[in-house]
Amino acid sequence: MRLNCGVRHKNNTQKLPLEEGSIFLSCYEGASTFEIGSIAVTGDRAEVTIDLTYEEAGITVQWTDIALLVRRSGKWLLDDIRFDPVQRPGGTLSKRIRIQSHP
Repeated sequence: MRLNCGVRHKNNTQKLPLEEGSIFLSCYEGASTFEIGSIAVTGDRAEVTIDLTYEEAGITVQWTDIALLVRRSGKWLLDDIRFDPVQRPGGTLSKRIRIQSHP
């Protein structure tokens, strides 16, 4: 089942502030489990697919985020996160931080 996880706060219609949830995942509520999926490396860049699940009160939410990595000085570093295209089309961590920093 796919739900629009965490877009609205549980008790009202206001959007959930980033301070109250995870900024690193499509689902603000966080994740109960995760599994690393495919890894595609092109030169000094890599895309790592991460399948995530959140479970609460008998409801299960599943989604896929993609970690974008860059290799610098022989070490892999997180460059950005591409959020689930079904729940957050075009959404990335860098855009989310920019929006929160400059309302």
